[in-house]
Order: sequence, then structure tokens, then C-alpha cells
Amino acid sequence: MAVLDVAHHPELTPTTAMEVFQKHFAGKYRIRKVKRVVTRDFVVERHPLVGVFVGLRQNKDGTSFVFHGGSPSATVELLFWLMLGLVPALFVYFIVLRPKHKAMEREAKSFIENAPEFK
Repeated sequence: MAVLDVAHHPELTPTTAMEVFQKHFAGKYRIRKVKRVVTRDFVVERHPLVGVFVGLRQNKDGTSFVFHGGSPSATVELLFWLMLGLVPALFVYFIVLRPKHKAMEREAKSFIENAPEFK
């Protein structure tokens, strides 16, 4: 889980942050609200098994984003683990999926750091 502080924007809401992400990643990734993870507001989804969960945190002193890579679809993730079994699934997760989650985290971090709406 990564936390990235940005300039204080008390007017920024999770919905407006999600709209900024949608505008930037339009046609590349699917952006949607998250229902299963209470601490994150939306997910940038590359594939049902590859994405990054993003949450906006406001406090009196600043604005920050909390994000981490993960599988956007709980159903697909459950099927992945059940179909492959523990040992093969662990192998695929650490060799294939985890690097893709980390790459999505880096891309989200880079976007947040450089987006004029968050400066």
C-alpha cells in the first residue's frame, strides 16, 4: 500500500478524483467505483486480475491518495485460486500478476504526481 501526499485540495472528492482518472486513462483502462473494499474509492482496471485500487483521503492539513495493486474482480480472483490450486496459483501470482500490479501502482503514482489537477 502506498500513500502519496498532494497539494491540499479540500474541494476534491472521490468522485471528482475518479473523473480525473477517467479523463486521463480513457480508452486504456476501465475506471469504476469499488464496492468490495471499503477503504478505497475506485479501481483502475487493466484486466479482471490486474488493477490498482485508489482512495482519496482528506484531513484538515492535506490531501493524499492511498493506492495498491490487486485483482479488481473478486469472482475472477476466487476462480483463479480454485481452478489452479494453491501451489500453481502462488507461482502464477508471484511471477506474472504481482509484477503487473506493481507496474499499475507505478503508473498511478506517476499520474498522481504529474496531474495538474492534484498540484
